Amino acid sequence: MPLLDFEPDFAGSGDYARLYRSMGIQVVPALTPDKGKAWKLPAVSWKSLQNELVPELTFERWYGPQGEHIRRQNMGIITGKASNNVFVVDVDLHRNSDAASWWQYILDQAPNLTDLETVSQTTGGGGKQYLFRAPADWTPPTFKTSIGVDIRGQGGFAVMPPSMHESGKPYKWDEGFEPWSVDIADASPWLCAEIDQLAERYGGRTITQDGITKTATPDYSTNAFGAIVDGREDYMTKFVWGWIVNLRREAPMINDAFMNTQCNEAFSAYQTLVKSRLPYDGKNTNAELLEMEGRGITAFKQKWQYAAKQWETKVSDHARTEPPKKASNPPFDPSALRFDPETGEILGEYPNPDLSIDDEFAPAKEPADSFRLIPASQLVDEPVKWLIKDLIPANSLASLYGKPGTYKSFVALYMASHIALGLAVFGRNTEQGDVVYIAGEGGAGLKKRYEALRKRHNLPDIHNLYFLKRQLNLRSKMDDLARLIKEIKSNNINPKLIVIDTLARAFSGGNENSSEDMGAFIAMVGLLQQATSAAVLLVHHSGKDEARGQRGHSSLLGAVDAELELMKLSEDDSIHRIGQLTTTKQKDGEDGIKFTFHMETIHLSSIDPENTSLALVPVDEPKTTARKKIDRTLNANDKVILAALKMALNDCGEMVGIPQIPPNTRVVNVNAWRQFYYAGNPNGEDTKRKTFARAVDRLVSCGTVESWANYCWISNT
Repeated sequence: MPLLDFEPDFAGSGDYARLYRSMGIQVVPALTPDKGKAWKLPAVSWKSLQNELVPELTFERWYGPQGEHIRRQNMGIITGKASNNVFVVDVDLHRNSDAASWWQYILDQAPNLTDLETVSQTTGGGGKQYLFRAPADWTPPTFKTSIGVDIRGQGGFAVMPPSMHESGKPYKWDEGFEPWSVDIADASPWLCAEIDQLAERYGGRTITQDGITKTATPDYSTNAFGAIVDGREDYMTKFVWGWIVNLRREAPMINDAFMNTQCNEAFSAYQTLVKSRLPYDGKNTNAELLEMEGRGITAFKQKWQYAAKQWETKVSDHARTEPPKKASNPPFDPSALRFDPETGEILGEYPNPDLSIDDEFAPAKEPADSFRLIPASQLVDEPVKWLIKDLIPANSLASLYGKPGTYKSFVALYMASHIALGLAVFGRNTEQGDVVYIAGEGGAGLKKRYEALRKRHNLPDIHNLYFLKRQLNLRSKMDDLARLIKEIKSNNINPKLIVIDTLARAFSGGNENSSEDMGAFIAMVGLLQQATSAAVLLVHHSGKDEARGQRGHSSLLGAVDAELELMKLSEDDSIHRIGQLTTTKQKDGEDGIKFTFHMETIHLSSIDPENTSLALVPVDEPKTTARKKIDRTLNANDKVILAALKMALNDCGEMVGIPQIPPNTRVVNVNAWRQFYYAGNPNGEDTKRKTFARAVDRLVSCGTVESWANYCWISNT
């Protein structure tokens, strides 16, 4: 039974995820239904999750209190070894009579009906799924059938409650058969045998007496990495024939030694293109697993010898025909993308994809003399071209990272707006140009932040700053990248900067610590730079260990030209929040340069005091005129809280002597001011907190009170 208490009527996604994990089941976040697209898939990279439970830290990163997927309703389980040999029998009882007949047959065959009393659910589509635990000496297969019965065994995936189906109906555990009501039944030997027979008949796998694990040969299909897993016998035949025909075209005179060498080379190429359907056991190679299936080197050599015997007949006739010509602009195949997983550098020629975007990925033309050896004596010093002097080089990849609450998006928006207008950033000159801002975390609050920034810095409406308010997959979905580039070019936008806020939102569930996933993301961003000639700024998070810098695989730090770290210097309850930006890596500049800023509260409405947002202000800029004292009548709460400030100043005020505070001015820490107000106040904690915060904001905005960091004082103006 589950190892934790569970209240289904009050359970959220995190509660369900912890329930499954307590049962030793590999639970993973799943995609949300998307009309016309495959969605019954994990939302994270799951190749490495098929054999053992993920570490607790990974689970917490997904489903902890601040987890990346804590608000995602859809989830599923990886079946097989990773889930203590749990597998799923999926039966379309509601719409397939053959499936219903098969299940009735299973019920009739059962020596004891308690064998089939197990955890079960009704899917959002109306089907039934039964969970069983496989015996240690039997590996449950994963396969689909034409009769509406599917088995999710080793390496399989099944959507689980409380997920939502595309029909709008949720997945639900059957009453009385929920995982908190009954145990997952151990699969009896007779049931395992029936599943093997089902696999043998309808396209799965079974074990024969000769020790070969046979798999059926349905239509061609590939796994997520483009390797062929079905239709392999037919593919092997065609592969061998094509190789030998090409040999006949190129080398009509051969000998046995040459043919043996060619056979071995051909098999080496073949086994990299196909994948065994047997589960990886950590011991045998893919070639060895193929051999166990009867689709390895032995079968390959048999087909090779058969084809070679026809060297002077059918092979010769076939060789006289012209080989098929490759399309000049073939459809783009994401599996053809090759890159260095450590640096993200694209390897080899990159095909121009036929995605109806007019060759959007074509790189800019190189200067005529770019490929020329230059003697050392003729080298010329070429100064760095900066987008923001000392911060972001032009045409670079940069990252801006920090802990939650360090104003990352505010800093990125400040940079973006000032580059678009050609204004200085932190006092550093910028190169003016178009800016594209990808707000992957949605548009909530974006309009307010933009208007507050304009109001504080007296900026005009910025017509060459463009926002995309949606989440993109820039790790593995080429269509998203292609559409982004097409949108930029079709609107005649020539960006100097593209902001991706945040990297996590553009990573689409990948494993940031995986060199493969991070390399794929870096390669995709490289294509974006290649197509637009823009600098790209990645807004990112720091890891749990701040000393180790930004989160994710080290290849990201190796790939960026500039790394910028954000820190918060003030306490969370400071009226004026203080932050610091530091250059922690500059490929062509100076590390360790620090820029300090504070966040001002900007009122956006003269009639609604709650309509506010923050705006970034560098410390060397003058304070906003909006904070100067105006003629305003204070309400009762304002007067009480102002009186508390005067009492605090008289009791514990001090002169701290820092440039941001007028000389000879007594100041007090905001916490002390708060305690003086709280003392003797009969209201509840929440009421006192809200009343104090609102009154302080009004007193500061009208200029009666001034503040810096945690210090407050009564204005002399």
